[in-house]
Amino acid sequence: MEAKDLISKIKDITLYVPLDLNHYTYIYASVFKFAETYNLNVKIKYKNFNARGRISVLNHVMEVSNSVYRKVFYVKLSFKDNTPNKILAFDLDDIPYYFSEHCFRHADVVFKRNFIQEYISVLPDTFKGKLRPLGVSYKLKPAQSFSIRFKGLFLYSKFRHEFKLDCFFLMRIQSLFKSSLMAFQRLNQAKSEHLFNEYHVPDNTNIFYQKRFFKQVNSQDIKDVHGQRVRVIRLLKQHFPKYFKGGLKRDVYVAKAYNDCFSNIGSEQEFIEASRASGISVYTRGIAQSVGWSLPELMAQSRCIVAEKITNTLPFNLIEGKDILFFENETNLISILEQLIRDKEQVKRIGSHARKTFETYMSTDVFFENALTQI
Repeated sequence: MEAKDLISKIKDITLYVPLDLNHYTYIYASVFKFAETYNLNVKIKYKNFNARGRISVLNHVMEVSNSVYRKVFYVKLSFKDNTPNKILAFDLDDIPYYFSEHCFRHADVVFKRNFIQEYISVLPDTFKGKLRPLGVSYKLKPAQSFSIRFKGLFLYSKFRHEFKLDCFFLMRIQSLFKSSLMAFQRLNQAKSEHLFNEYHVPDNTNIFYQKRFFKQVNSQDIKDVHGQRVRVIRLLKQHFPKYFKGGLKRDVYVAKAYNDCFSNIGSEQEFIEASRASGISVYTRGIAQSVGWSLPELMAQSRCIVAEKITNTLPFNLIEGKDILFFENETNLISILEQLIRDKEQVKRIGSHARKTFETYMSTDVFFENALTQI
């Protein structure tokens, strides 16, 4: 069925409350934008989809464990005619070789954020046939605020998931309330949705690169990500002292050995102001080669981005030399930046194309409708 025909038959949309809010806001905001465009009703509901059941694909072998898989979000489409309801699952986990068994059981289509064919090829055909590349996502504070009903159902879903009658029951409930409250507080501090629509084409060749360390360092991959971020910051400070803005976000759990890398940029608002004051931005990968939140954030700001090569599959193409510039290694990165500093017009041109690509494929205005074209 063509996407336009499918959309014309939709009666209403149901959003199911998740166990994790950080990644969910992107899906939430885009569903409400889509519903507003087509004058559709959005229902908020709870359903126990059973978050247990994690598929691992390592060394071309598939294994299933009883581990919890939190970062899957469900949306139901109901139709006006006899077309069966469709359940869409959005898997926003960073790790490409982990999959949710329960979403393959419940959903008609599964959109995976870190979509890498090497791991998908090992899955059974029935699972592979449901998978689609999600693209990129980012954290934001949605224009459509969370209702009291949503917050209550979110708390209930976490309570149902954590419920266990034992000697730690009261302690667990107390922790649940505290963590839920903190989750909504963190969202209130996130970048507001409207900020992604405020931008200007760059008119300078300042270089922006701001990163953080992950609090839990429980894998060699995270150590590698941290090491790369420190090396890039030190290289930028060394080679471009007059142009470089940013550094490593100051956190209490970051070792003093990195004092030379710390940035004076702290809040989300300061991040936006610093990125807007720089025509060029450097992007490096997230965990497990995933595309981090900062890439779409910088494209939304119309920055000329010099990025580490993206290894996962996207449902659209980022064109080298038009939308973005890719570097092969850190020596190549310095060379590209030196060339850009001498060519302000190229910085403007690539920044302008980056913004158009964001508007066409990544913005919450278009993401959900674009996803429906893959069904």
